[in-house]
Amino acid sequence: MLRKKAFSEITVTDIVREADVARASYYRNFDSKEQIIEAAMDDLRDQLLGDVDYDDDEQIFDRENARAGFEKAQRSLPEK
Repeated sequence: MLRKKAFSEITVTDIVREADVARASYYRNFDSKEQIIEAAMDDLRDQLLGDVDYDDDEQIFDRENARAGFEKAQRSLPEK
C-alpha cells in the first residue's frame, strides 16, 4: 500500500479494505495507523534479532547497535 500512496494519505478505510478485515477488528487492535507501523517494526526487529546466529568469539553482528537503529527508526515515525 505504501508503494501506491504516501503514509499520510492512507486512511483506515484503505487499511481495512486491503487487509480484508472489519473496521471493528481494526479498532479492537489498534488506536491509529501509526500503531500498525510500530507493531510491524517491533515484529520485524524481533524476527531479525531472534534469527541472528553468531559465534561469541567472532561476533559478526552487534545486537545492541541493531536494536538502537530500529528504535531510532521507530522514534522517527509520525506522532499520533
